[in-house]
Amino acid sequence: MDEFFQKLRETQKKERSISGLSRVGDNFYGEVSNYLNRLMRKIDDNPFSFESYLLRDAQRIVAEICERREHKIANSAVMNVQRAYQLFKESKSKDSKDDNQITVPINSTPEEEGLYLELVDSFIKYRGKLTAPLMSYIQKNHGNHSKPVDKPV
Repeated sequence: MDEFFQKLRETQKKERSISGLSRVGDNFYGEVSNYLNRLMRKIDDNPFSFESYLLRDAQRIVAEICERREHKIANSAVMNVQRAYQLFKESKSKDSKDDNQITVPINSTPEEEGLYLELVDSFIKYRGKLTAPLMSYIQKNHGNHSKPVDKPV
């Protein structure tokens, strides 16, 4: 078996078995692209070669790795925003992610960091839109704890 293919299989196994992102290196997606392109060039000469099967399997493995990593990144973004930007509490600083402890997941590639930050920004904006009407309701009804008076029948 091909050395890079083995690396992909190991990464796939790690992504399946650990809750966080496995370490893949900053240039993982570039390396994957180069590897798949090399296989494609070999297949051009012989479409029924061993490399054609290797390419199919590598594509399947890479797709699973990407999907698992995306899922982990999205979950991390949701959990961090929920923790830092609670719906019924005002955040200290809505503009500063540092103040609210939003941190990029460990072992993210640069591409994944970008995805994570975009997701966090989207969730923060969404929560900002949700929070405004919720907070106005709370402020309107703040201090109004009296019970409704029953009317006689």
